[in-house]
Amino acid sequence: MTAQAQVFAQLLPRWRASLPPEFPRPYFDDFVLRMRPTLEMLVGAWMARRKTKGSGDAAPESWTKGARTKRNLEAMRIVATRRPQDMTADERRLVLGYSGWGGLSIEEVMDQFPPGLVPSEFALIHEYYTPTIVAEAIADLVCPLLAGLAGFDGVVRAFEPSVGIGRLVRAMGPPRCLVTDARYKETRWTAVELSDVSAKMFAAMRPDVELYAMSLEQWMSEHAARYQGTLGLVLANPPYGQRGEFALQDKHPDYQERASYAYFMRRSLDLLVPRGLGVFVIPSGFLTGAQHRKLRERVLLRHHLEVAFRLPSETTTGKDLFPGAHNVVDVLVWRARGGELKQVDPGDEFILDGAYFKEHPAHILGTEGEKGDANAPPGKKRLRYHVIGDFTGFPAFTPRPVCQSCAIQSLPTFEATPVTTVTRDLADEPDDASSDLRQALDLGRRVDRYLALVAAEDPRALGLWPELTEALRNLQHTPALRAHGGNPWRW
Repeated sequence: MTAQAQVFAQLLPRWRASLPPEFPRPYFDDFVLRMRPTLEMLVGAWMARRKTKGSGDAAPESWTKGARTKRNLEAMRIVATRRPQDMTADERRLVLGYSGWGGLSIEEVMDQFPPGLVPSEFALIHEYYTPTIVAEAIADLVCPLLAGLAGFDGVVRAFEPSVGIGRLVRAMGPPRCLVTDARYKETRWTAVELSDVSAKMFAAMRPDVELYAMSLEQWMSEHAARYQGTLGLVLANPPYGQRGEFALQDKHPDYQERASYAYFMRRSLDLLVPRGLGVFVIPSGFLTGAQHRKLRERVLLRHHLEVAFRLPSETTTGKDLFPGAHNVVDVLVWRARGGELKQVDPGDEFILDGAYFKEHPAHILGTEGEKGDANAPPGKKRLRYHVIGDFTGFPAFTPRPVCQSCAIQSLPTFEATPVTTVTRDLADEPDDASSDLRQALDLGRRVDRYLALVAAEDPRALGLWPELTEALRNLQHTPALRAHGGNPWRW
C-alpha cells in the first residue's frame, strides 16, 4: 500500500462520519469505490505540497531570538483574535511556529502581548519545548508500536502530562504516523499543561484533545484514580526544575520527589497498563548520577527500561539542541511491569549503578566533553558536561528483554484526594505593611528569582548564593520574625 493510500484510509472513516445525517451513506460508499484512485491521487498531491512547504520552513529552534520573538507574537495575535475553525492554512502554520519564551526576553515586547496571553515567569524558566526533530524521531520510534498498545476497542489511550504547545502529540499524527494494522483504530489523547499561554495555544490547534489547564499535581490528585491502569502510552518532556509550592497539591506519600522530572515520570508511568509504553525526555543525571541511585531503584522496581539514548546538547556548528538551555538530556523508553518487584532485577543492576551508557556507549549520540572544553568554538564557553553531535534520529536497536521469572506484586490503588490550593502572590505589598514586613517580602521575591535561575540551570545563581544566604540568616534574628516563633509562614 502506498503512502497516499495509507493516508486516505486514515481519513476515510472521519470523512464518512462527518457527513450530514440526511446524506445517503450507500451513495457515498459507491462514490468512494468509483473514485478511489483519483481521491488517493489528490491526497498524494496534498502530501507533496505539504512536504515542499515544510522543507522551506525551518524548525523554530533553529531561528534567531529575534525571529522567534516575532513569530511568537504573530501566533499569539492569531489565537487571540481568530477561532480555530476560522483560521486559514497560513494562519495555522504561523501558530504552529510558536516556540515559547524559554531563553527569550519579554521586557521589550510586554506591550505587544494580547490580553490574557501574557507569559509568566514560569514560561521564561520552563518553556523549552521539545525540538521538532526530536519529537519526530520519538514518533518514528513509537508509531510502529501503536497497534500493540491498543485496547480491545482498537483505541490507544495516550497521556501527555506537560503538553506545552503539543509537539509530541502533533508528531504522532498523519502523515508521519500511519498505522494499517487492523488492531488499531485511533489514539485518544489526554493532556495537562500548567502554563495558561501554552494551554491556549495548544487548545487552538487541537480541540480534539482532552486538555486540563492546571498543574500535574492537581490533576493527579483529582483524576489519577480514574486513569490508573487505563493508559497505553505516555509521552513527555517534563519541566526540569524543582516542584516548589505545587508539591503541596499532591499529598500521596509515594510521590514526594523534589525534582519535577522525577515526579512527572514516576507518577505518570504508574498509570500505565501492564506492558504500556512510556517515553520521557529528562536530564542526563538520572541515568548516570550517583545521587540518583535511589530514584532509579524506585522506577526500575515498577518499570522496565527497554532502551535509552543520550542526545547531543549542541551541534557540531555550536548550536544548542534546546535553544538557550545548554543541557544534556536522555530519551528513555519504559515498559510498565504491571506491578512492583520485591528487589531490582539482576539484569538491571548495571542501570541501578549508573552504568547504562558504559554498557551501551553507542547510545550516546555524539562526542562527550567536560566543563571548560578547550575545543569549544570561539565565544562559546562551556560551563558543564556536554555532548556534541548532529542529531538525525535514533539508530536501530534491540529492546532489552524483560525479566520473565521476576515475581510481581500488585501496585496500591490510587484514590482521589482533596487539592490544596496554592496561591503564589508576587504582587506589590499592601500599603499598611510595616517596614520589617516590606523587607521580608522583598527578600522573598529575591529568593523566588534565585530559584528560577537554579531551575533554569543558569550559572548566575552561583553568584547570588552567598549574599542571599546571609540575608536569610539576618532575617532569622529580626524582632518581628522572633515574635512569630521564627516561622515566616505564620508571619
